[in-house]
Amino acid sequence: MDYKIQQDNKRLERKEAKLDKLDKEIAVKQKAKATIDEINAMGKSNLFGGVSLTEAEAEKLKILAKKFVTTENKIADERRKRKAAESERDKAIAELAEEKKKRAPMTEHLQWFGKFMEAMKRSPKRLKAVIEDIMCQAPEIAELELIRQKSQNIEK
Repeated sequence: MDYKIQQDNKRLERKEAKLDKLDKEIAVKQKAKATIDEINAMGKSNLFGGVSLTEAEAEKLKILAKKFVTTENKIADERRKRKAAESERDKAIAELAEEKKKRAPMTEHLQWFGKFMEAMKRSPKRLKAVIEDIMCQAPEIAELELIRQKSQNIEK
């Protein structure tokens, strides 16, 4: 029973937070609408087709024009920042894709290392003898090619 009450309280809190957010959005939109209505109501047409403004209306328009210019500059700056962030994100995605391509051989090496360690625990003398035997022989050509290719890929 207490659990259900707690869940209902949490749900109620989330809904209240959502309502508060909506109230704030409505207040901002109403303020913008009031400003637009004020601008539309400004000025009176005169006989010669021009518009005459009161000093207060002219001052208000000047303030709004200045705000518009600074806002436009801020928007342009934010767009540049967003584009830079997007290009940085795309670069990071490409790097991640490259790392994922490299990860497959690395996990394969880790698996072989695990097998090597297991063999070392089971029979260290025999493993040592096999390694010494391999090291005494000339390297296989196919293996040399693979080693060269891997070293070239790592350098890139």
